[in-house]
Amino acid sequence: MDFSPHLHGWIETLLYLCSRGEVLGIPLAERRALEGLVPDHHDIQRPQFALYDEVSAPHDEIDSWFNQADWQTRFLIIAGEQSRLLGGAGEGFSVPADKAPLLEKYAQWFAQILRDHLTLGNDYYLSARVLPDPAIREVHANPHSLILMDPAVESSQWWTTPNYLRPQSWPLTYSRRFVPATGRLSVLTSAELFVEDTTRDIVEDLIDGKQSVNAEVAGRRGRLWGKDMWDRPDRLPVYTVNSGSDFADLVARFPHIIPPNTRHTLRDTLTVGARIDVIPDWAQIAQHYSGVFVSAEAFLRDTWLPLQTPHGLTVMTNWAPETLYRIR
Repeated sequence: MDFSPHLHGWIETLLYLCSRGEVLGIPLAERRALEGLVPDHHDIQRPQFALYDEVSAPHDEIDSWFNQADWQTRFLIIAGEQSRLLGGAGEGFSVPADKAPLLEKYAQWFAQILRDHLTLGNDYYLSARVLPDPAIREVHANPHSLILMDPAVESSQWWTTPNYLRPQSWPLTYSRRFVPATGRLSVLTSAELFVEDTTRDIVEDLIDGKQSVNAEVAGRRGRLWGKDMWDRPDRLPVYTVNSGSDFADLVARFPHIIPPNTRHTLRDTLTVGARIDVIPDWAQIAQHYSGVFVSAEAFLRDTWLPLQTPHGLTVMTNWAPETLYRIR
């Protein structure tokens, strides 16, 4: 059975912390079973905060905060580093069928750890780094208008999240922030911590704290366009993706066929292990939904896996957990 490569990285993180004696209460038999499935957990990428900027000044205070944080906060940060390694190529995490219930159990636990560390309620904050300030203003100048979707399928596009003509941007993502108890991590949203294939480093995000800066500046201007921006612009519902089948159903209803004879990244078997035939037609989907929400469970179980539809295979790539993607 196959699970998302994100789950592989999160289990690596758990085993790494277990090997350091930082996680207690995991049954020995389960730990040994996980180690058998993920034998390379000692080689994971841990953030090197103190070594990040030796030229100007080492960030020992961040390293000190990280070492003193509760193990679940450290778990989420290191898991974020593993998720960042995906992007442009990734294949499913294959396990024997008898081990699937164990992985399902830990996927649910990891999802709950993430939700427990996010703010409660319906306050979703823009992951501001995906949009320049002029584009943010443009979105809010026309809050009830349809965001123009790009109907083209570019040959270099490996993600299946919405892409826009106006404003030109990566996906408009909105997530809850991490709780104040997580310290420096609280300046980030879930989408920012788990974004794939980024050139930015988690350390840079923690140092700059641009989310808080943007919100404060916007507040002084009298308009909170840098903070708490998700406000459903119309009566259309939000489509919730709790599983790969939810995503496949959406694509089945609103398909955008990738021309089979093109040299498209998603047609390359090295991208996700299979040739992808169809992706969502976001321009059509936006006629029926105001946004798409992706749960942590769907992120950990089903992203990067080829999913069957009546139109061929599709895939969820470059999605973030517990995140809204605005399409209106």
